[in-house]
Amino acid sequence: DDITDAIRYERGGPVVYITFDRPKKLNALTIEMHHQFMAAFRRFNAEPEAYIAVLQGAGRGFCAGRDINAQADSGRSPTEGVDPEVTHYGLPPVEKIVITAGRGPAIGAGGYFLLGGDVRLVSETIHFALAEVPTAVLGPWWIELSEHLPPPMAFRVAIGDRISAAELQRWGLVTEVVPDGELEAATQRWVEHLLKLPREHLLATKKLLLEYRVRFT
Repeated sequence: DDITDAIRYERGGPVVYITFDRPKKLNALTIEMHHQFMAAFRRFNAEPEAYIAVLQGAGRGFCAGRDINAQADSGRSPTEGVDPEVTHYGLPPVEKIVITAGRGPAIGAGGYFLLGGDVRLVSETIHFALAEVPTAVLGPWWIELSEHLPPPMAFRVAIGDRISAAELQRWGLVTEVVPDGELEAATQRWVEHLLKLPREHLLATKKLLLEYRVRFT
């Protein structure tokens, strides 16, 4: 299980594709992978021509969260040494546009990465849970305010319950749910839609949205 290049970075014009590429382990996160992931987003931020990133997972899963076995063997957290400015959602500060597209497991850190998208696309196979509390870690107590969830739903998310694809869509946690075989096509459809919008105004609007969220949450 080679994790040396477990984060794939590909750019085509203004669009960057960042892919968790450890499919045999459902893209479970190791220390090395997490640092590669952060480096990929820093590279995206620095690319003058690129302004849309697609974050996705290879194989049957988006990201199954921390690799517990690797963490136990090393005695270190996969997020050790991460930039302190990283948001609750696990993504570094990004003023450009991020699309997240996931199928299968999006657990723990994987769930946070999924929620980091401005556009969040999932297939019907999504297995979403922010599973800190079941593993004896403080849960995402801030989720109610940041996602404007009703208290009963926020509580379920915060204690690590599995949230179905239908519930994710019903409560506004994802943009769209599609059949599994249509996830890539839906992703490309959103890429093309965003590319048709004026770049300067699109990015300025996201910046204002971020400023408003910080001010009122």
